[in-house]
Amino acid sequence: MDLMSMLKPAEVEKQEEKKESKKPKSTTKKEQKVEAKKEVKKYKFPFGMFFNHKEHDVSHVFQDGKEYSTTEISKEMLRHGFYDFSGDATYDHIKDDNMFVVSFKKHAHG
Repeated sequence: MDLMSMLKPAEVEKQEEKKESKKPKSTTKKEQKVEAKKEVKKYKFPFGMFFNHKEHDVSHVFQDGKEYSTTEISKEMLRHGFYDFSGDATYDHIKDDNMFVVSFKKHAHG
């Protein structure tokens, strides 16, 4: 005898109700609008970049006066051969010096 034939119809319905109640609530339209309004912060070039324990000249990568988000910065740096930007990069912006300090997530092996 298989498991489904042992279960009574009422028990099956109760189990389905429990599964449905565990699902996370969907966000309301108001919450979706708030999330859509969150703007991605953009930074105007020229800015400096500090990673791998030294400051790098990135004037050949970016255009003067154009604004970039952190994801766009990562894409442009990767496109210009800085392969450290292929993984997760976190950016700390120092406003006084207009400098980005970039930290890369390193994957541990072993």
